[in-house]
Amino acid sequence: MLLHTGLANPGLGKIVRRYAHAWAHSPAPVIVHVAGTSPDEAASCCMRLSDIEAVAGIELGLPDAITPDETVAIVRAACAVAYQPLIARLPLDSVGSLCEAAVEAGADALTVATSPRGIAWHAPSEQFISGRLYGPLVLPLALRALRQVAERVSVPLVGCGGVHSTKDARAFLHAGAVAVQVDGAIWRDPGCLAHIARDLAT
Repeated sequence: MLLHTGLANPGLGKIVRRYAHAWAHSPAPVIVHVAGTSPDEAASCCMRLSDIEAVAGIELGLPDAITPDETVAIVRAACAVAYQPLIARLPLDSVGSLCEAAVEAGADALTVATSPRGIAWHAPSEQFISGRLYGPLVLPLALRALRQVAERVSVPLVGCGGVHSTKDARAFLHAGAVAVQVDGAIWRDPGCLAHIARDLAT
């Protein structure tokens, strides 16, 4: 499946006002994802979240075309103001060139990785559409990327990409991850997250 949502949102202030109460009563730790488009924006968002006790961590999503120097600048700016642990989410295509830069800049953990991009022909509109690719075929790519990162850095790693079963999640743990994200599978079966979590706990 291709999915394109863009970065449009009502702003962090409105998100906090709308969800802070739910975060405070969540039975699971809350990690807020922030798009790291620039050092100033990343720092501003992390500063706004730093005094919210219910937020246990911040995941900083890095742009696809980011360079190692830009990675250092954005992660360092976020770390300077973030009270919570900072998890840098790496683009799949450039994990090898960015993982060490993110850790050196202060990232406490890394998510490997952001879904790859693809295009498809949309017959009704007679044009190509683009978006991020989700589905089981992403798993082998993400596993390879995570193993590459595990050989280079020693911070905790979160595996992400193509997880649709407990077997898939365990593959990430065997590859060196300490935690796993489930994405596209939830749209097909919202209950799969609970099933996977329960099976991993046994």
